[in-house]
Amino acid sequence: MTPTTEQPAKTPPVFTDKLPEFPFLMYNAETRTTKPAKDKEEKDKLAGEGFSEDPYPAEDPDALTPAEVAELQKLLAKAAKALAKLGKESEKPAQEGEPANQPA
Repeated sequence: MTPTTEQPAKTPPVFTDKLPEFPFLMYNAETRTTKPAKDKEEKDKLAGEGFSEDPYPAEDPDALTPAEVAELQKLLAKAAKALAKLGKESEKPAQEGEPANQPA
């Protein structure tokens, strides 16, 4: 017998143009959670629970937390009171010996 140099035929990798439909990742923007849907029935069920096919938007790094909003509202209220008081003070007539309040 003589040795053969013949190589077995290689099968090329199989690629498809279409990805499989399932499993499919569903997103819930309100709770920022994800769940996989194994079939169309589960996908519809998750859609009814507030999940969607669209990924939730990225969190805004400049967004304020509820605690920061409350603190800002308190500071703005204090500033409004101070401005109102300053406005009343500027309307008072000047006392003797003090320069008159004149608009700038």
